[in-house]
Amino acid sequence: MRIAFDLDCVCINTTERLVEYINERLPVNLKMEDITTYSIEAALPEQYQWIVEAGFRDSIMWKGIKVLPFCPEVIDQLYNEGHEIFFATSSLPQNLRKKINHLARNLHLPEGYVERHTINIRDKYLLNVDILVDDCADHIAHPEKKYYGIVLDYPWNRGEDVDKTPCTTRAFGWCDILEKIHMIERLLKENDNDDVSP
Repeated sequence: MRIAFDLDCVCINTTERLVEYINERLPVNLKMEDITTYSIEAALPEQYQWIVEAGFRDSIMWKGIKVLPFCPEVIDQLYNEGHEIFFATSSLPQNLRKKINHLARNLHLPEGYVERHTINIRDKYLLNVDILVDDCADHIAHPEKKYYGIVLDYPWNRGEDVDKTPCTTRAFGWCDILEKIHMIERLLKENDNDDVSP
């Protein structure tokens, strides 16, 4: 299968690190649970919203980025099972190289694989993949999507209707992502002659 993973908050802890960065610099005590929409700025008082853009431009913020727990192991397993792995992101161009380099250093894929398999795309519903794993409900629940969606659970996607979207499921970490991918794979094999496409 062709499986695409979002980078921010699926493969790397971008928002978690940005929250740390903000709290190190401002007296706001921001928590991940405070971010209930896809806008980090909306969780901050207006006078502090500038720090989100500043954080994305600051190399200190990026040096603290980490790969999410079990991400390398699951991607390695899926790759070794014969799946084609892609990384789909809607990153700002100035941040994309940082993310690719960090991910490439922390995954066990062949040299150059991450760079060759990263797609910078805002309208992810255009992707030609079997599965998309993302934290943004809009990408998972888009009415024109042609893939199975796995939404990685975060406070900003819990109030969305994504859970009611056909061919969509919610995961609560990388071990759960692996289980959901295998579930979709079994469904497709069991219904080989039937149309079970999204």
